Amino acid sequence: NPIDGYMGKMPILRETIATNLTPYEENRYLLGCGNDRVLWNRVKPFYKLIRKDTYGYPLIIPGGSVYVTTGTARRESGTHYTPKHLTEEIVKYTLEPLVYEGVSEGKPVAEWRLKSAQELLSLKICDPTMGSGAFLVQVCRYLASRLLEAWGSLEELHPKKVFTVFGNVSKPGLEEPLLPDSPEERLIFAQRLIAERCLYGVDKNPLAVEMAKLSLWLETLQKDRPFTFLDHALRSGDSLVGVSVQQLKYWSLDISGQSYQLGIGADEVQLLLKEAIAKRLEIEQFSVISPKDQEHKKNLLFEADSRLKDLKDRANLLVSSYLANVKKSEQEDLRVYLLMVANGKADITDYQRRDLPDLDQLRPFHWELEFPEVFLQGTGFDAITGNPPFQGGQKITGTLGTAYRDYLVEWIANKVKGSADLCAYFFLRIFDLLKQNTTCGLVATNTISQGDTREVGLDQTVKQGAIYRAVPSRPWSGTAALEVAYVWLRKGHWEGKYYLENQAVNGITPYLTVPGSSIGNPCRLEANTGKSFIGSYVLGMGFVLEPEEAQALIAKNPKNKDVLFPYLNGQDLNSNPDQAPSRWVINFFDWPLSAETDDRKKPKGAPYTSDYPDCLEIVERLVKEERLKNNRKVYRDYWWHYAEKRPALYEAITESDQVLIHPLTSKHHSLVFYKPHTIFSHMTVVLAINNYFKYCILQSEIHWIWALAYGNKLETRPQYTPTDCFETFPFPDLNPTTQQQLEAIGENYYNHRQKIMTETQLGLTKTYNRFHDPNETDPEIEKLRQLHIEMDNAVAAAYGWEDLIAPLSKGGWGDKGLNHDFHQTKQGLRFTISEENRREILDRLLQLNHQRYAEEVKQGLHDKTKKKASKAKKSTSKDQLDLKF
Repeated sequence: NPIDGYMGKMPILRETIATNLTPYEENRYLLGCGNDRVLWNRVKPFYKLIRKDTYGYPLIIPGGSVYVTTGTARRESGTHYTPKHLTEEIVKYTLEPLVYEGVSEGKPVAEWRLKSAQELLSLKICDPTMGSGAFLVQVCRYLASRLLEAWGSLEELHPKKVFTVFGNVSKPGLEEPLLPDSPEERLIFAQRLIAERCLYGVDKNPLAVEMAKLSLWLETLQKDRPFTFLDHALRSGDSLVGVSVQQLKYWSLDISGQSYQLGIGADEVQLLLKEAIAKRLEIEQFSVISPKDQEHKKNLLFEADSRLKDLKDRANLLVSSYLANVKKSEQEDLRVYLLMVANGKADITDYQRRDLPDLDQLRPFHWELEFPEVFLQGTGFDAITGNPPFQGGQKITGTLGTAYRDYLVEWIANKVKGSADLCAYFFLRIFDLLKQNTTCGLVATNTISQGDTREVGLDQTVKQGAIYRAVPSRPWSGTAALEVAYVWLRKGHWEGKYYLENQAVNGITPYLTVPGSSIGNPCRLEANTGKSFIGSYVLGMGFVLEPEEAQALIAKNPKNKDVLFPYLNGQDLNSNPDQAPSRWVINFFDWPLSAETDDRKKPKGAPYTSDYPDCLEIVERLVKEERLKNNRKVYRDYWWHYAEKRPALYEAITESDQVLIHPLTSKHHSLVFYKPHTIFSHMTVVLAINNYFKYCILQSEIHWIWALAYGNKLETRPQYTPTDCFETFPFPDLNPTTQQQLEAIGENYYNHRQKIMTETQLGLTKTYNRFHDPNETDPEIEKLRQLHIEMDNAVAAAYGWEDLIAPLSKGGWGDKGLNHDFHQTKQGLRFTISEENRREILDRLLQLNHQRYAEEVKQGLHDKTKKKASKAKKSTSKDQLDLKF
């Protein structure tokens, strides 16, 4: 009996569920099983483990029945449902500059002027990731309210005149849509007009499109009238993937220097587009009063779509050539062949079909062909609002594929590379879809202003406009555990007021901060290159062993020690009092699997993975199957290697006696010295630094202020990303005396902190929790705070910032200048420098970074040609480097 087998091995489980039922309780469980006693007898041994529904009955789902639950598809695509209070805020500040004259000009509220009914009804508003339509419903409500105000103003000015819904004076004898008399009817009529004329939406999920239609239908439901017709404006497709008419004509996404290649004539293309636009505009010209009107709109849409079907099919072929599973060198040949297919001169072969993307899954969306009246008659949308999907840059390839990621970088991000969140690419696409001098209001992950995501997204969008309002980070109000940012942007010039966290400011940077006297982004400094690394990405828990397992393997065969190492992760660093690794790991470096599979030259006598059969058997049994399912070919082909081996990291620290380690993600700033003969996980950052004077600088608040400003965040926890936190950081110029002083201060601070953890048996996180707790008065913690003040002041003095610190006294460094105290920060209450000084220090560091970068440029240190040559020269002895650990 499998149940008995489990019970024998798990006495705690047996104890937990072996409780006698009362007749009343048993009856409730029997009802939960639908009075099926056979099912109840199967369930009974586990009844204590079954959760209850909202009425207190056991939640039991009989086989073959239907059960609705929260799915994983939206979470896996980075999509989150948006609560009403959030849509109200986003929509209000997005549309205010469009419906009122004076907002974008910076005039007082009293001088704002509402635009006319005609102008309001001509607006085109879109949500390119609409989901179930929450933002579109709110846009409908907001614009309908403004339309009512516009109508009301007209009637107040001209009480004896009768007006049409467009704000014109009604002419006798004409069948014009007049304003209803009843306030309730007038509101519904306004909402229907807005829904029919102003709203557009796109979603990759066809079911979401139907849900959005239903949401708007319910919002605009009117007695004795059929549903509003929205099929022309709410469409299904991937907002990021598609081509323009110009690209289609030239059969290339790069139209610079291209010649006209599409087999169909230019005049014919224009005629088809013109006819389609005319049909779609006709759909907007009348409201649905009867089922006959709805049927007429349906027929008009069919006629418009039929005009463009052939062009859409050709556009699908073109975009498919960029997303095909072929080498980049083969893409052009495939594109030329598909042009022949598009022109009816060839057919797609079965072999090619295997390489082309599945269009049903990809769902390309060609904006100009789907909404030609917006882009070809007009020049884009007047406003865009929504909640684009969030998905970490490292996950995009795994979820959507390498070709998709390459497409985003090449054709959406203007070749700006980086591990950017998916929402950054939506920001760029959205800006392309907007008219000049229009707005967008978006919800994003709070990393939109951080690291690579900022560089790809906001850094590029602000070149075409301005961020006029933002909330940098706020907990998501739904069930998802994440932090989000709200960002409102203007495409074009902005003369209005700026608001950050609902406070008036003098401007907003792509970091979603107030501009300082130094403007711009920090630059990566050549002086810091090659000294900071993310640890190894193992990708396969089968590599990881308990210490006893590792020692058993070494006892079985001492040779196994060659591939077994302590494995340090972020949790060990944060939680263990001595920061010691709690596990070991198998590491086969970059070795070939066996002599039979070796396809490269290597030093004589260098090992093969098969030389270690005990460890290979573990990896083959516990890692191989999962890795063979991975989207990345190199991870599948070399399943016995780490996904990211980081050879440069281990080469950089080979000769060091100790290195500095920082957790990648941590609520506190904590650097730890560690011996290099260790595998460091991808949740750690390794700095090739082995002295206390640099430790003193990096552990100080001076550096942490910089890291908080320019590093990433995971939810509310800062991430110490090497390229943004370390490589950009301008170290002070030190003379020997100052260096010795910082060395002594750093070592004293470090040893005292280690002493506290040893005596209390608390790790770094809990120790720094005490450090930042104003109620903690332990003398040892008080001393650590005083040492931190001494360290911060000494580092500030090393930069020459004597104006920020108190003078040296017999008792040591004073603490008044930098104003160390318990201050509220974005990370919560912290014992740190005052906010005023933090801003000043950040500004000075940015100036120094720009100065250092300019000096390096003059020295030719950022010459890409020289750097490539140097890199090639270093790589000549790759085999020897990879084997050196």
